[in-house]
Amino acid sequence: MLVDLNEVLPKARRDRYAVGHFNTSNLEITQAIIDAAESLKAPVIVATSERAIAYAGIENISQIV
Repeated sequence: MLVDLNEVLPKARRDRYAVGHFNTSNLEITQAIIDAAESLKAPVIVATSERAIAYAGIENISQIV
């Protein structure tokens, strides 16, 4: 589920917990991040790097993330 960080981060700050941020550039790692977050019912930030976008293209990376 995609959510607005303007909703997630204030709640995390108020309730005193961290929101993990993970860079990814392949489907397997992305799926592992999402599976773990869902099983823990924890929000995460999934991101990628400019290099990954330059290498694979924004269309391919956006389909993964």
